Amino acid sequence: MTTFRKYVLVVLAICSVAIAAYLLRNLFRTDRQLIEEMIEDMRTAVEEKDAGEFLDHLDKAYTDSYGHSFEDVKGILFYVFQKKRKLQVELREVEIALEKGSSTATVMFRAYVYGGSGGQLLFPRKEDTKIQLSVEKKDGEWRVTSATFLREDVEDLETFDEPSL
Repeated sequence: MTTFRKYVLVVLAICSVAIAAYLLRNLFRTDRQLIEEMIEDMRTAVEEKDAGEFLDHLDKAYTDSYGHSFEDVKGILFYVFQKKRKLQVELREVEIALEKGSSTATVMFRAYVYGGSGGQLLFPRKEDTKIQLSVEKKDGEWRVTSATFLREDVEDLETFDEPSL
């Protein structure tokens, strides 16, 4: 067998293993697991200041309760990533509402973003803040289509003023 043939066989073997691993990883995970992974990917993307990774999980038509669009979020991320040397994100009380076979879901959680050398709380300004994400499965990938920032210090949940970063 020639060296070239050996090289081609090795490359084909590596490609086959990679494709099999990808298929196993994606075919045998539930939608709930995929959504959990998306949320975790977004959390770590903020900590690693990886705007591209974070934005990969937002739908291009994204909106939030402050009126921000996909492009606005992109600008905010770049601004915060430039201003803060270190960021830490803590998620609490993560709940996923997903009906079997549905291509939409709701994710509710509390997020705390700390930044700077002293670990100052950047978001939220109030401890009673919850974030509600609407997510949709498009082309086999879960993406965030909208976000609503909620307060619980009143009987009914309602939106509140935009945080300052």
